[in-house]
Amino acid sequence: MKLICKKAETPDQLSSRHFNIDSTHSTVLRMERGTALTVEAEGGVRGPTTVTFMPYSVGHAPVRLDNLCDDINLRFNQKNIGGRLLLQPHKTMLLTWDDPTAERVFLWNLYNRNKKSFECVIDRDGWGKVTVSVDSIKRSMMPGDGLYVEGDDASVYSSDEEDAVDSIMEHPLMHKKEKTTIFWVSYMDGLQRVLMFTQSPRIARAASQVQTDRQNADKPLNVQTRGQTNHLLGVVHGRSTEGPYVHSEPKDS
Repeated sequence: MKLICKKAETPDQLSSRHFNIDSTHSTVLRMERGTALTVEAEGGVRGPTTVTFMPYSVGHAPVRLDNLCDDINLRFNQKNIGGRLLLQPHKTMLLTWDDPTAERVFLWNLYNRNKKSFECVIDRDGWGKVTVSVDSIKRSMMPGDGLYVEGDDASVYSSDEEDAVDSIMEHPLMHKKEKTTIFWVSYMDGLQRVLMFTQSPRIARAASQVQTDRQNADKPLNVQTRGQTNHLLGVVHGRSTEGPYVHSEPKDS
């Protein structure tokens, strides 16, 4: 069974996408004028189904996308759903499901790349990298010689008037393919899942190291010292916590 949600007496009279109520889920619904609403459905197996609506809050969105690449436009879409979203360099955006009833998988790719897309990892911490081909177009103006590529041998150009059209010439190397590596890191920023993209291995290593340090900090530390009361010490999301003593031994006489 599916429902839709629509706010009463809104100027646009727009409704949300359909969402299921016969399975347990938490979903952020797009509403009118860039607003959002969170819906939670639970129960329905041996008891009544409960559907709860609440205002959107930080952490409710499935993922926040951070494009830290310098010159790469990324596109995103839900698997098997046609709509595509563009994320420009050094921009960020929150992403939710175009169709909450369809398979909940996001895909990413270069904006103008026509090959198979990559699956977004948003269900766990992790990192990875992909190497892709991108178009590199570097042009400069040179008086009397039209367009040229800096650093190339000038002998490949012609300044003869009969070879020039409106004083503009295109060098055959203006359009060329270059390989670039894009790193991705999936981690939690407080309550919000983040998927970050960067061309910098340094930034990727730093983000993945913070992720590793946080995971290690969540593990309890058990220290035993003779003649002292020992406690279970741990750090949960940056907060120190102290529990009951674990073990103690009397001093040697």
